[in-house]
Amino acid sequence: MSTENIEKFTKSLATNPALATKVQALRTEAAQAAAAGLAALSIEAGTPFTAEEYLTVFPPSNTELSEETLGSVAGGVINFKKFKSPFED
Repeated sequence: MSTENIEKFTKSLATNPALATKVQALRTEAAQAAAAGLAALSIEAGTPFTAEEYLTVFPPSNTELSEETLGSVAGGVINFKKFKSPFED
């Protein structure tokens, strides 16, 4: 994997609106799929909610990844030690 190519691709989104639109569509699809999965798990956990309700509370981000976030991603795995858990005080 070439991190250099990932950086080039990410930077190209600023100058290629068609590509940026495709990326945003993928992000939206991924967010909807994740919300549907979480909604299914919520039923198993006895705390049911719908995917739509989840997306209302946690709308998908329309922002690009920061350099810090990009730096924490390696081989498709995020180094979660760099991020504070939303469940921590």
